[in-house]
Amino acid sequence: MLRSLVGSEMCIRDSINAEYGELPNPMAPKPSYGAVTALEAPHPALAIPGGDVEHDQLLGAPSGMGQQPGERFDMLSMGRIGILACYFGLGFATHCLKTPTTMYMVHVLNASPAQQTAVGIVNGLPWCFKVFFGFLSDWRPFLGYRCKGYMLAGGSLQCLSLLLLGLFVSQDAVSVFGLGLLLFICTAGRIQMDVMADSLCVQLSHRYESNSEIGTKVAAVAWSTRFGANVLGALTGMSVCNREAWGWGLSYGELCLFVGTIQFCIMPALFTIDEPAPTGSLPFRQQLEQMYLVVQKQSVWQPLLTIFFFNILNLPVPPWNSFLIKGLGFHGWELGSLVLVGNMMGLCGCLIYRTHLTRTSWRVLFAVCGLIQCGFSSMQLMLVSRDNERVGLSDFWFALGDDAATALVEGLQTLPFAAMLITMCPRLQEGSSFALFTTFINLSGPMSRVCGVMVSNIWDCSNRAMEMQDFTGLWNVVAVTTVLSLLSLSLVQYLPKSSEESMIMHTMGQQSEFHAQLFIAVFGASMLVVVLDTLYELG
Repeated sequence: MLRSLVGSEMCIRDSINAEYGELPNPMAPKPSYGAVTALEAPHPALAIPGGDVEHDQLLGAPSGMGQQPGERFDMLSMGRIGILACYFGLGFATHCLKTPTTMYMVHVLNASPAQQTAVGIVNGLPWCFKVFFGFLSDWRPFLGYRCKGYMLAGGSLQCLSLLLLGLFVSQDAVSVFGLGLLLFICTAGRIQMDVMADSLCVQLSHRYESNSEIGTKVAAVAWSTRFGANVLGALTGMSVCNREAWGWGLSYGELCLFVGTIQFCIMPALFTIDEPAPTGSLPFRQQLEQMYLVVQKQSVWQPLLTIFFFNILNLPVPPWNSFLIKGLGFHGWELGSLVLVGNMMGLCGCLIYRTHLTRTSWRVLFAVCGLIQCGFSSMQLMLVSRDNERVGLSDFWFALGDDAATALVEGLQTLPFAAMLITMCPRLQEGSSFALFTTFINLSGPMSRVCGVMVSNIWDCSNRAMEMQDFTGLWNVVAVTTVLSLLSLSLVQYLPKSSEESMIMHTMGQQSEFHAQLFIAVFGASMLVVVLDTLYELG
């Protein structure tokens, strides 16, 4: 399932070319996020008077700024290394605290499955407001820059919230509500950094429009850095936060202080980012008007609504962590291993698609991945029923295999999904449009968790039931989610078959104001439901 796509399309074509641009890829995404080529003219209402000169100026670049003759692309230069440092910090912090936060909620705060889900939704809720950061940076530069000023502010907010969380936890002064609030603030700062880093990558791609491989190379290096940080963070969280089981390590409060310190050490690298000062921007009202025209296009609303409802039908199982910890007695290192292997398999999924499946129909790929997910979801019933013991499989290895397969499938789906988003982005609004599209998809994550809580509340899936080894309610929840995931496969037919078909749909420009209004209605209603449900669960 494609949840919380936190950034731009960051996986790529083979990096075997020492000289980028030698091997064309028929399935490659567009040269930059929304850059208009001869294959895709913008909607007339989105055309920018003045052509490329004005576009470059509004991006903050000198007129006609592009790749100079003989200039070689280098993502590791001093002016760009700060972007990679930003991505590293984002990936490390997120995955280092993931498992320890779950253990802290269950063991220390004794949070119910509904409360755990509410905290997870609060932690993910800022991703649903990602679009506002995109509009803000395009509308109002900060500290003289479109991106770097907001990135520094977001990094400071994340660092401060982590240090405060560490201090409060160390003094046993945190409730479930307080934990959710501080995590919300931390994630808000993190997303602000994420959006600005993505925008900087887009701007960098525009400087090398003459070489179509450079845009994907920028994405490659950035996302590879983030994936590596994900694995390192998950490994660190698994290793140092098991004091009760291993007799050494860090408490949850100490780990928060450690991660906050790491973020503080990354901050100086952000100052080195080479970003041209902006010379103009689109008025906010004009941005909204043009974005409304964009979502009227069938090439935009159809795949976005399809993916949204596809994710909604693939419900999570909120009591699952309580089942693993309270029911099966999993330790922190075991949960951390699930997260670590999941990150590694997600990366493998991206690499497999890039090297072997780029010519595969997106519909076929999503259908096969959906069937695999349904199969492994049904296998969870064996773990809940304890049938795995009858065939000689331990709980840990059975759960590990299930998580690994799910993460592999999600990795396989990441690239085609990202390619869809790239073809939707209009010229001059790459940052805000990409943020809008990913915000809409991200919102399906907490919405599906809300639906998952509603299903779980039908039966007794409490922590006490898990401790009493009463898994009947959990079995029913897993069975329902498996059936719903099968139903989601019926939506695959509404996805484009490939990036070529997606670009053709975009070029044809078929529009529907009704579906644009439906898009806005679903967006607003989902946001309202998620916020109200979160406040209710935390209260």
